[in-house]
Amino acid sequence: MKSLKAILLSVLILLSAVSCNNGQTREQKTAKAPQPVDTLMMSQDTVNVRLADIMNGYVMLMRQQLLTDTTVLKTIAETQYVIQDIEQNKVDQAKNDLQTLIGKLEVYLTKNPQAALVPVDVSYRKIETVNNIDTVRALAKTIKKAVNDGYYQVAKDMIGMMTSEMIVSTAYVPVAAYLQGLKYAAALLDDGKVDQAMVLMQQVLSSVVVTTVSIPLPVLKAQIYIDEAARLYVANHEDIDHIVNLLENADYQLRLAEEMGYGKRDREYKALYKAIKELKRAVKAKEESTDKFNALKDELSKFKNRLFPVVKKSQK
Repeated sequence: MKSLKAILLSVLILLSAVSCNNGQTREQKTAKAPQPVDTLMMSQDTVNVRLADIMNGYVMLMRQQLLTDTTVLKTIAETQYVIQDIEQNKVDQAKNDLQTLIGKLEVYLTKNPQAALVPVDVSYRKIETVNNIDTVRALAKTIKKAVNDGYYQVAKDMIGMMTSEMIVSTAYVPVAAYLQGLKYAAALLDDGKVDQAMVLMQQVLSSVVVTTVSIPLPVLKAQIYIDEAARLYVANHEDIDHIVNLLENADYQLRLAEEMGYGKRDREYKALYKAIKELKRAVKAKEESTDKFNALKDELSKFKNRLFPVVKKSQK
């Protein structure tokens, strides 16, 4: 059985040599890894700008869901007055202020039962630790070896390395849980447990729930390449090499996403691969392809929204 040091060393060797390694694993003999397109006829700066545009669009949609009625936030902020009462040893005043605060939140939740958990902020960040299929397959092979040899924590860390996504984070104020915390703090005050009540109120005052949604970067890049290919096609049907190059890069990005386990394998991606192949053929043959471009863009949009939804349909 290999040592932990040997397992980690094998990871480094695999990652550094993968770009020039033509050897195949037993699994790869029947499924050769698609090779990256030699060039991308689109600058990386443009790709980054398009990625930012897509993500800012998501954020704008999600910001429409953020709390616009600031009444509840102002009410929660009044908890600080209760804390100040206790700090000044005005326990009776603190009890009265706390009961008033509890009453306001109860009325608010009665009027707005859907506001038990309200969104107050949204942001996104990019994590990209792998960007080609050979590296993904090398990592997968090493992960399997680590698991088979019992190095589960090493495998866990390596799985975390297999990431290429935009992560959208939404912060929520848990109003219902906040109310229950204040009620418990009021009970502590009634029992003379002032210090415990103080600690609890400070905790609930800072409580925030954060949820995250991940969108695979390869899928977003495929969308950008297809959109750009469609734009070029409309502008100049004769720019065949450029259009085909973008479609080939889009195909590779989708295959990368599938290899990384984003979405269901084969079934979810097969139609997209077929559509891109047919579109490349039509472009090269100089056939009218506007409808094919529109159909591909629509299918990719549906695929992305079905498997990686960011904004709930009812809130769009």
